[in-house]
Amino acid sequence: MKKYIETLLILFFIILAPLFSEKYITEQSASYKLEKEPVSTIESLFTFDDYNYLKSFKRKIQRGNQITTYNYEFTHLNDDFIIKLEKNNDYISSKPNETDMYKLSKIDEKWTLLYENQILGYFRYSDIENKCAFIDYETNEEEVFYEYKNGKHILFFNEPYEYSLKNNIYYRETLGTDKKSKVSYNFKNEKYDVEKNIEGLVSKSTFSRNYYCTNFEQVCVMWIARYNFGGELLPYLFCKLDRAYHATSYLTESDKTYEPEHLEQKDGLPWASGNGNGIGDVISIKEFEHKNPTELVIMNGYQDKNHPDYYEKNSRVKTLKITNLQTKKSKSITVKDIKEEQCFSLAELGEGNEYEFEILDVYDGNKYADLCIQYLVVE
Repeated sequence: MKKYIETLLILFFIILAPLFSEKYITEQSASYKLEKEPVSTIESLFTFDDYNYLKSFKRKIQRGNQITTYNYEFTHLNDDFIIKLEKNNDYISSKPNETDMYKLSKIDEKWTLLYENQILGYFRYSDIENKCAFIDYETNEEEVFYEYKNGKHILFFNEPYEYSLKNNIYYRETLGTDKKSKVSYNFKNEKYDVEKNIEGLVSKSTFSRNYYCTNFEQVCVMWIARYNFGGELLPYLFCKLDRAYHATSYLTESDKTYEPEHLEQKDGLPWASGNGNGIGDVISIKEFEHKNPTELVIMNGYQDKNHPDYYEKNSRVKTLKITNLQTKKSKSITVKDIKEEQCFSLAELGEGNEYEFEILDVYDGNKYADLCIQYLVVE
């Protein structure tokens, strides 16, 4: 029997760092069917300024002889963002060639979206609900498009997508369906491998980038141009990340995982080593909120108000080697075996926003070997 193979071999993002002084994301993709010539190709380029604001987005899509181009220009002026879109030869649109101008402006303390000087609506972000929404100006209807709850990011675009961030890897699930995908990440070289399985069709991709979203205004700007972005980029463009965490191991127990992202929160599960007492494990942090952190803040052990004995039962960190990856300077510190928050200076390691923390020694747990750290941030 003749076997037909459909493969989607896609999306490798080529590193063009030498060409750009600003932050960037690049995309090159190709869709294949029956091992023939590509039926479609995509080339995209995002560029960002030093404040993580989007400067431009260009995309070229070729399907056979049909070529569609999108050219977005984003201008940031004080509390205004001007978004200009030029679109050419979009064969699926009723307006294949058009130029649109949008403006995002802060009016009466609200980030307001305007088109041809007409108010379309405004954006709302709730720190309490961890939710971003667009409020229609005429109907006052609310469209939630980003939400963070129960440790998961949820994006709403036609259908809701749920992203779980574990060890700086996004696991995506389309809610209400069996569609799942994984974006795995090599923290050292910032390379990504995408694996998708949609109704039995498996596809693999790779890409790279040096951009993280860090503020609500940028989320709003992204939302305006959302439908022309690649689907695999959505969590990195919309999910607010102040830090990226990675650890050489983390513990998984039944339905619980103790990934390094837990180090950002003082409540809830800690990070726990998947390597026994954790000696030799390395925690990596890339900080975006504070460009040049000067202090390490740490809370030792597994701290649960309902189970205070968890602290002594599990191992705690005793000696940490801290390395500034930009300056290559290092120092070792001794962490006290106490439940209180502890602070250590990073100033002598120089300026930078990437650090590694190597576990050199621990206080042994009286029941379990597992090393736990409740909270660890640089600021």
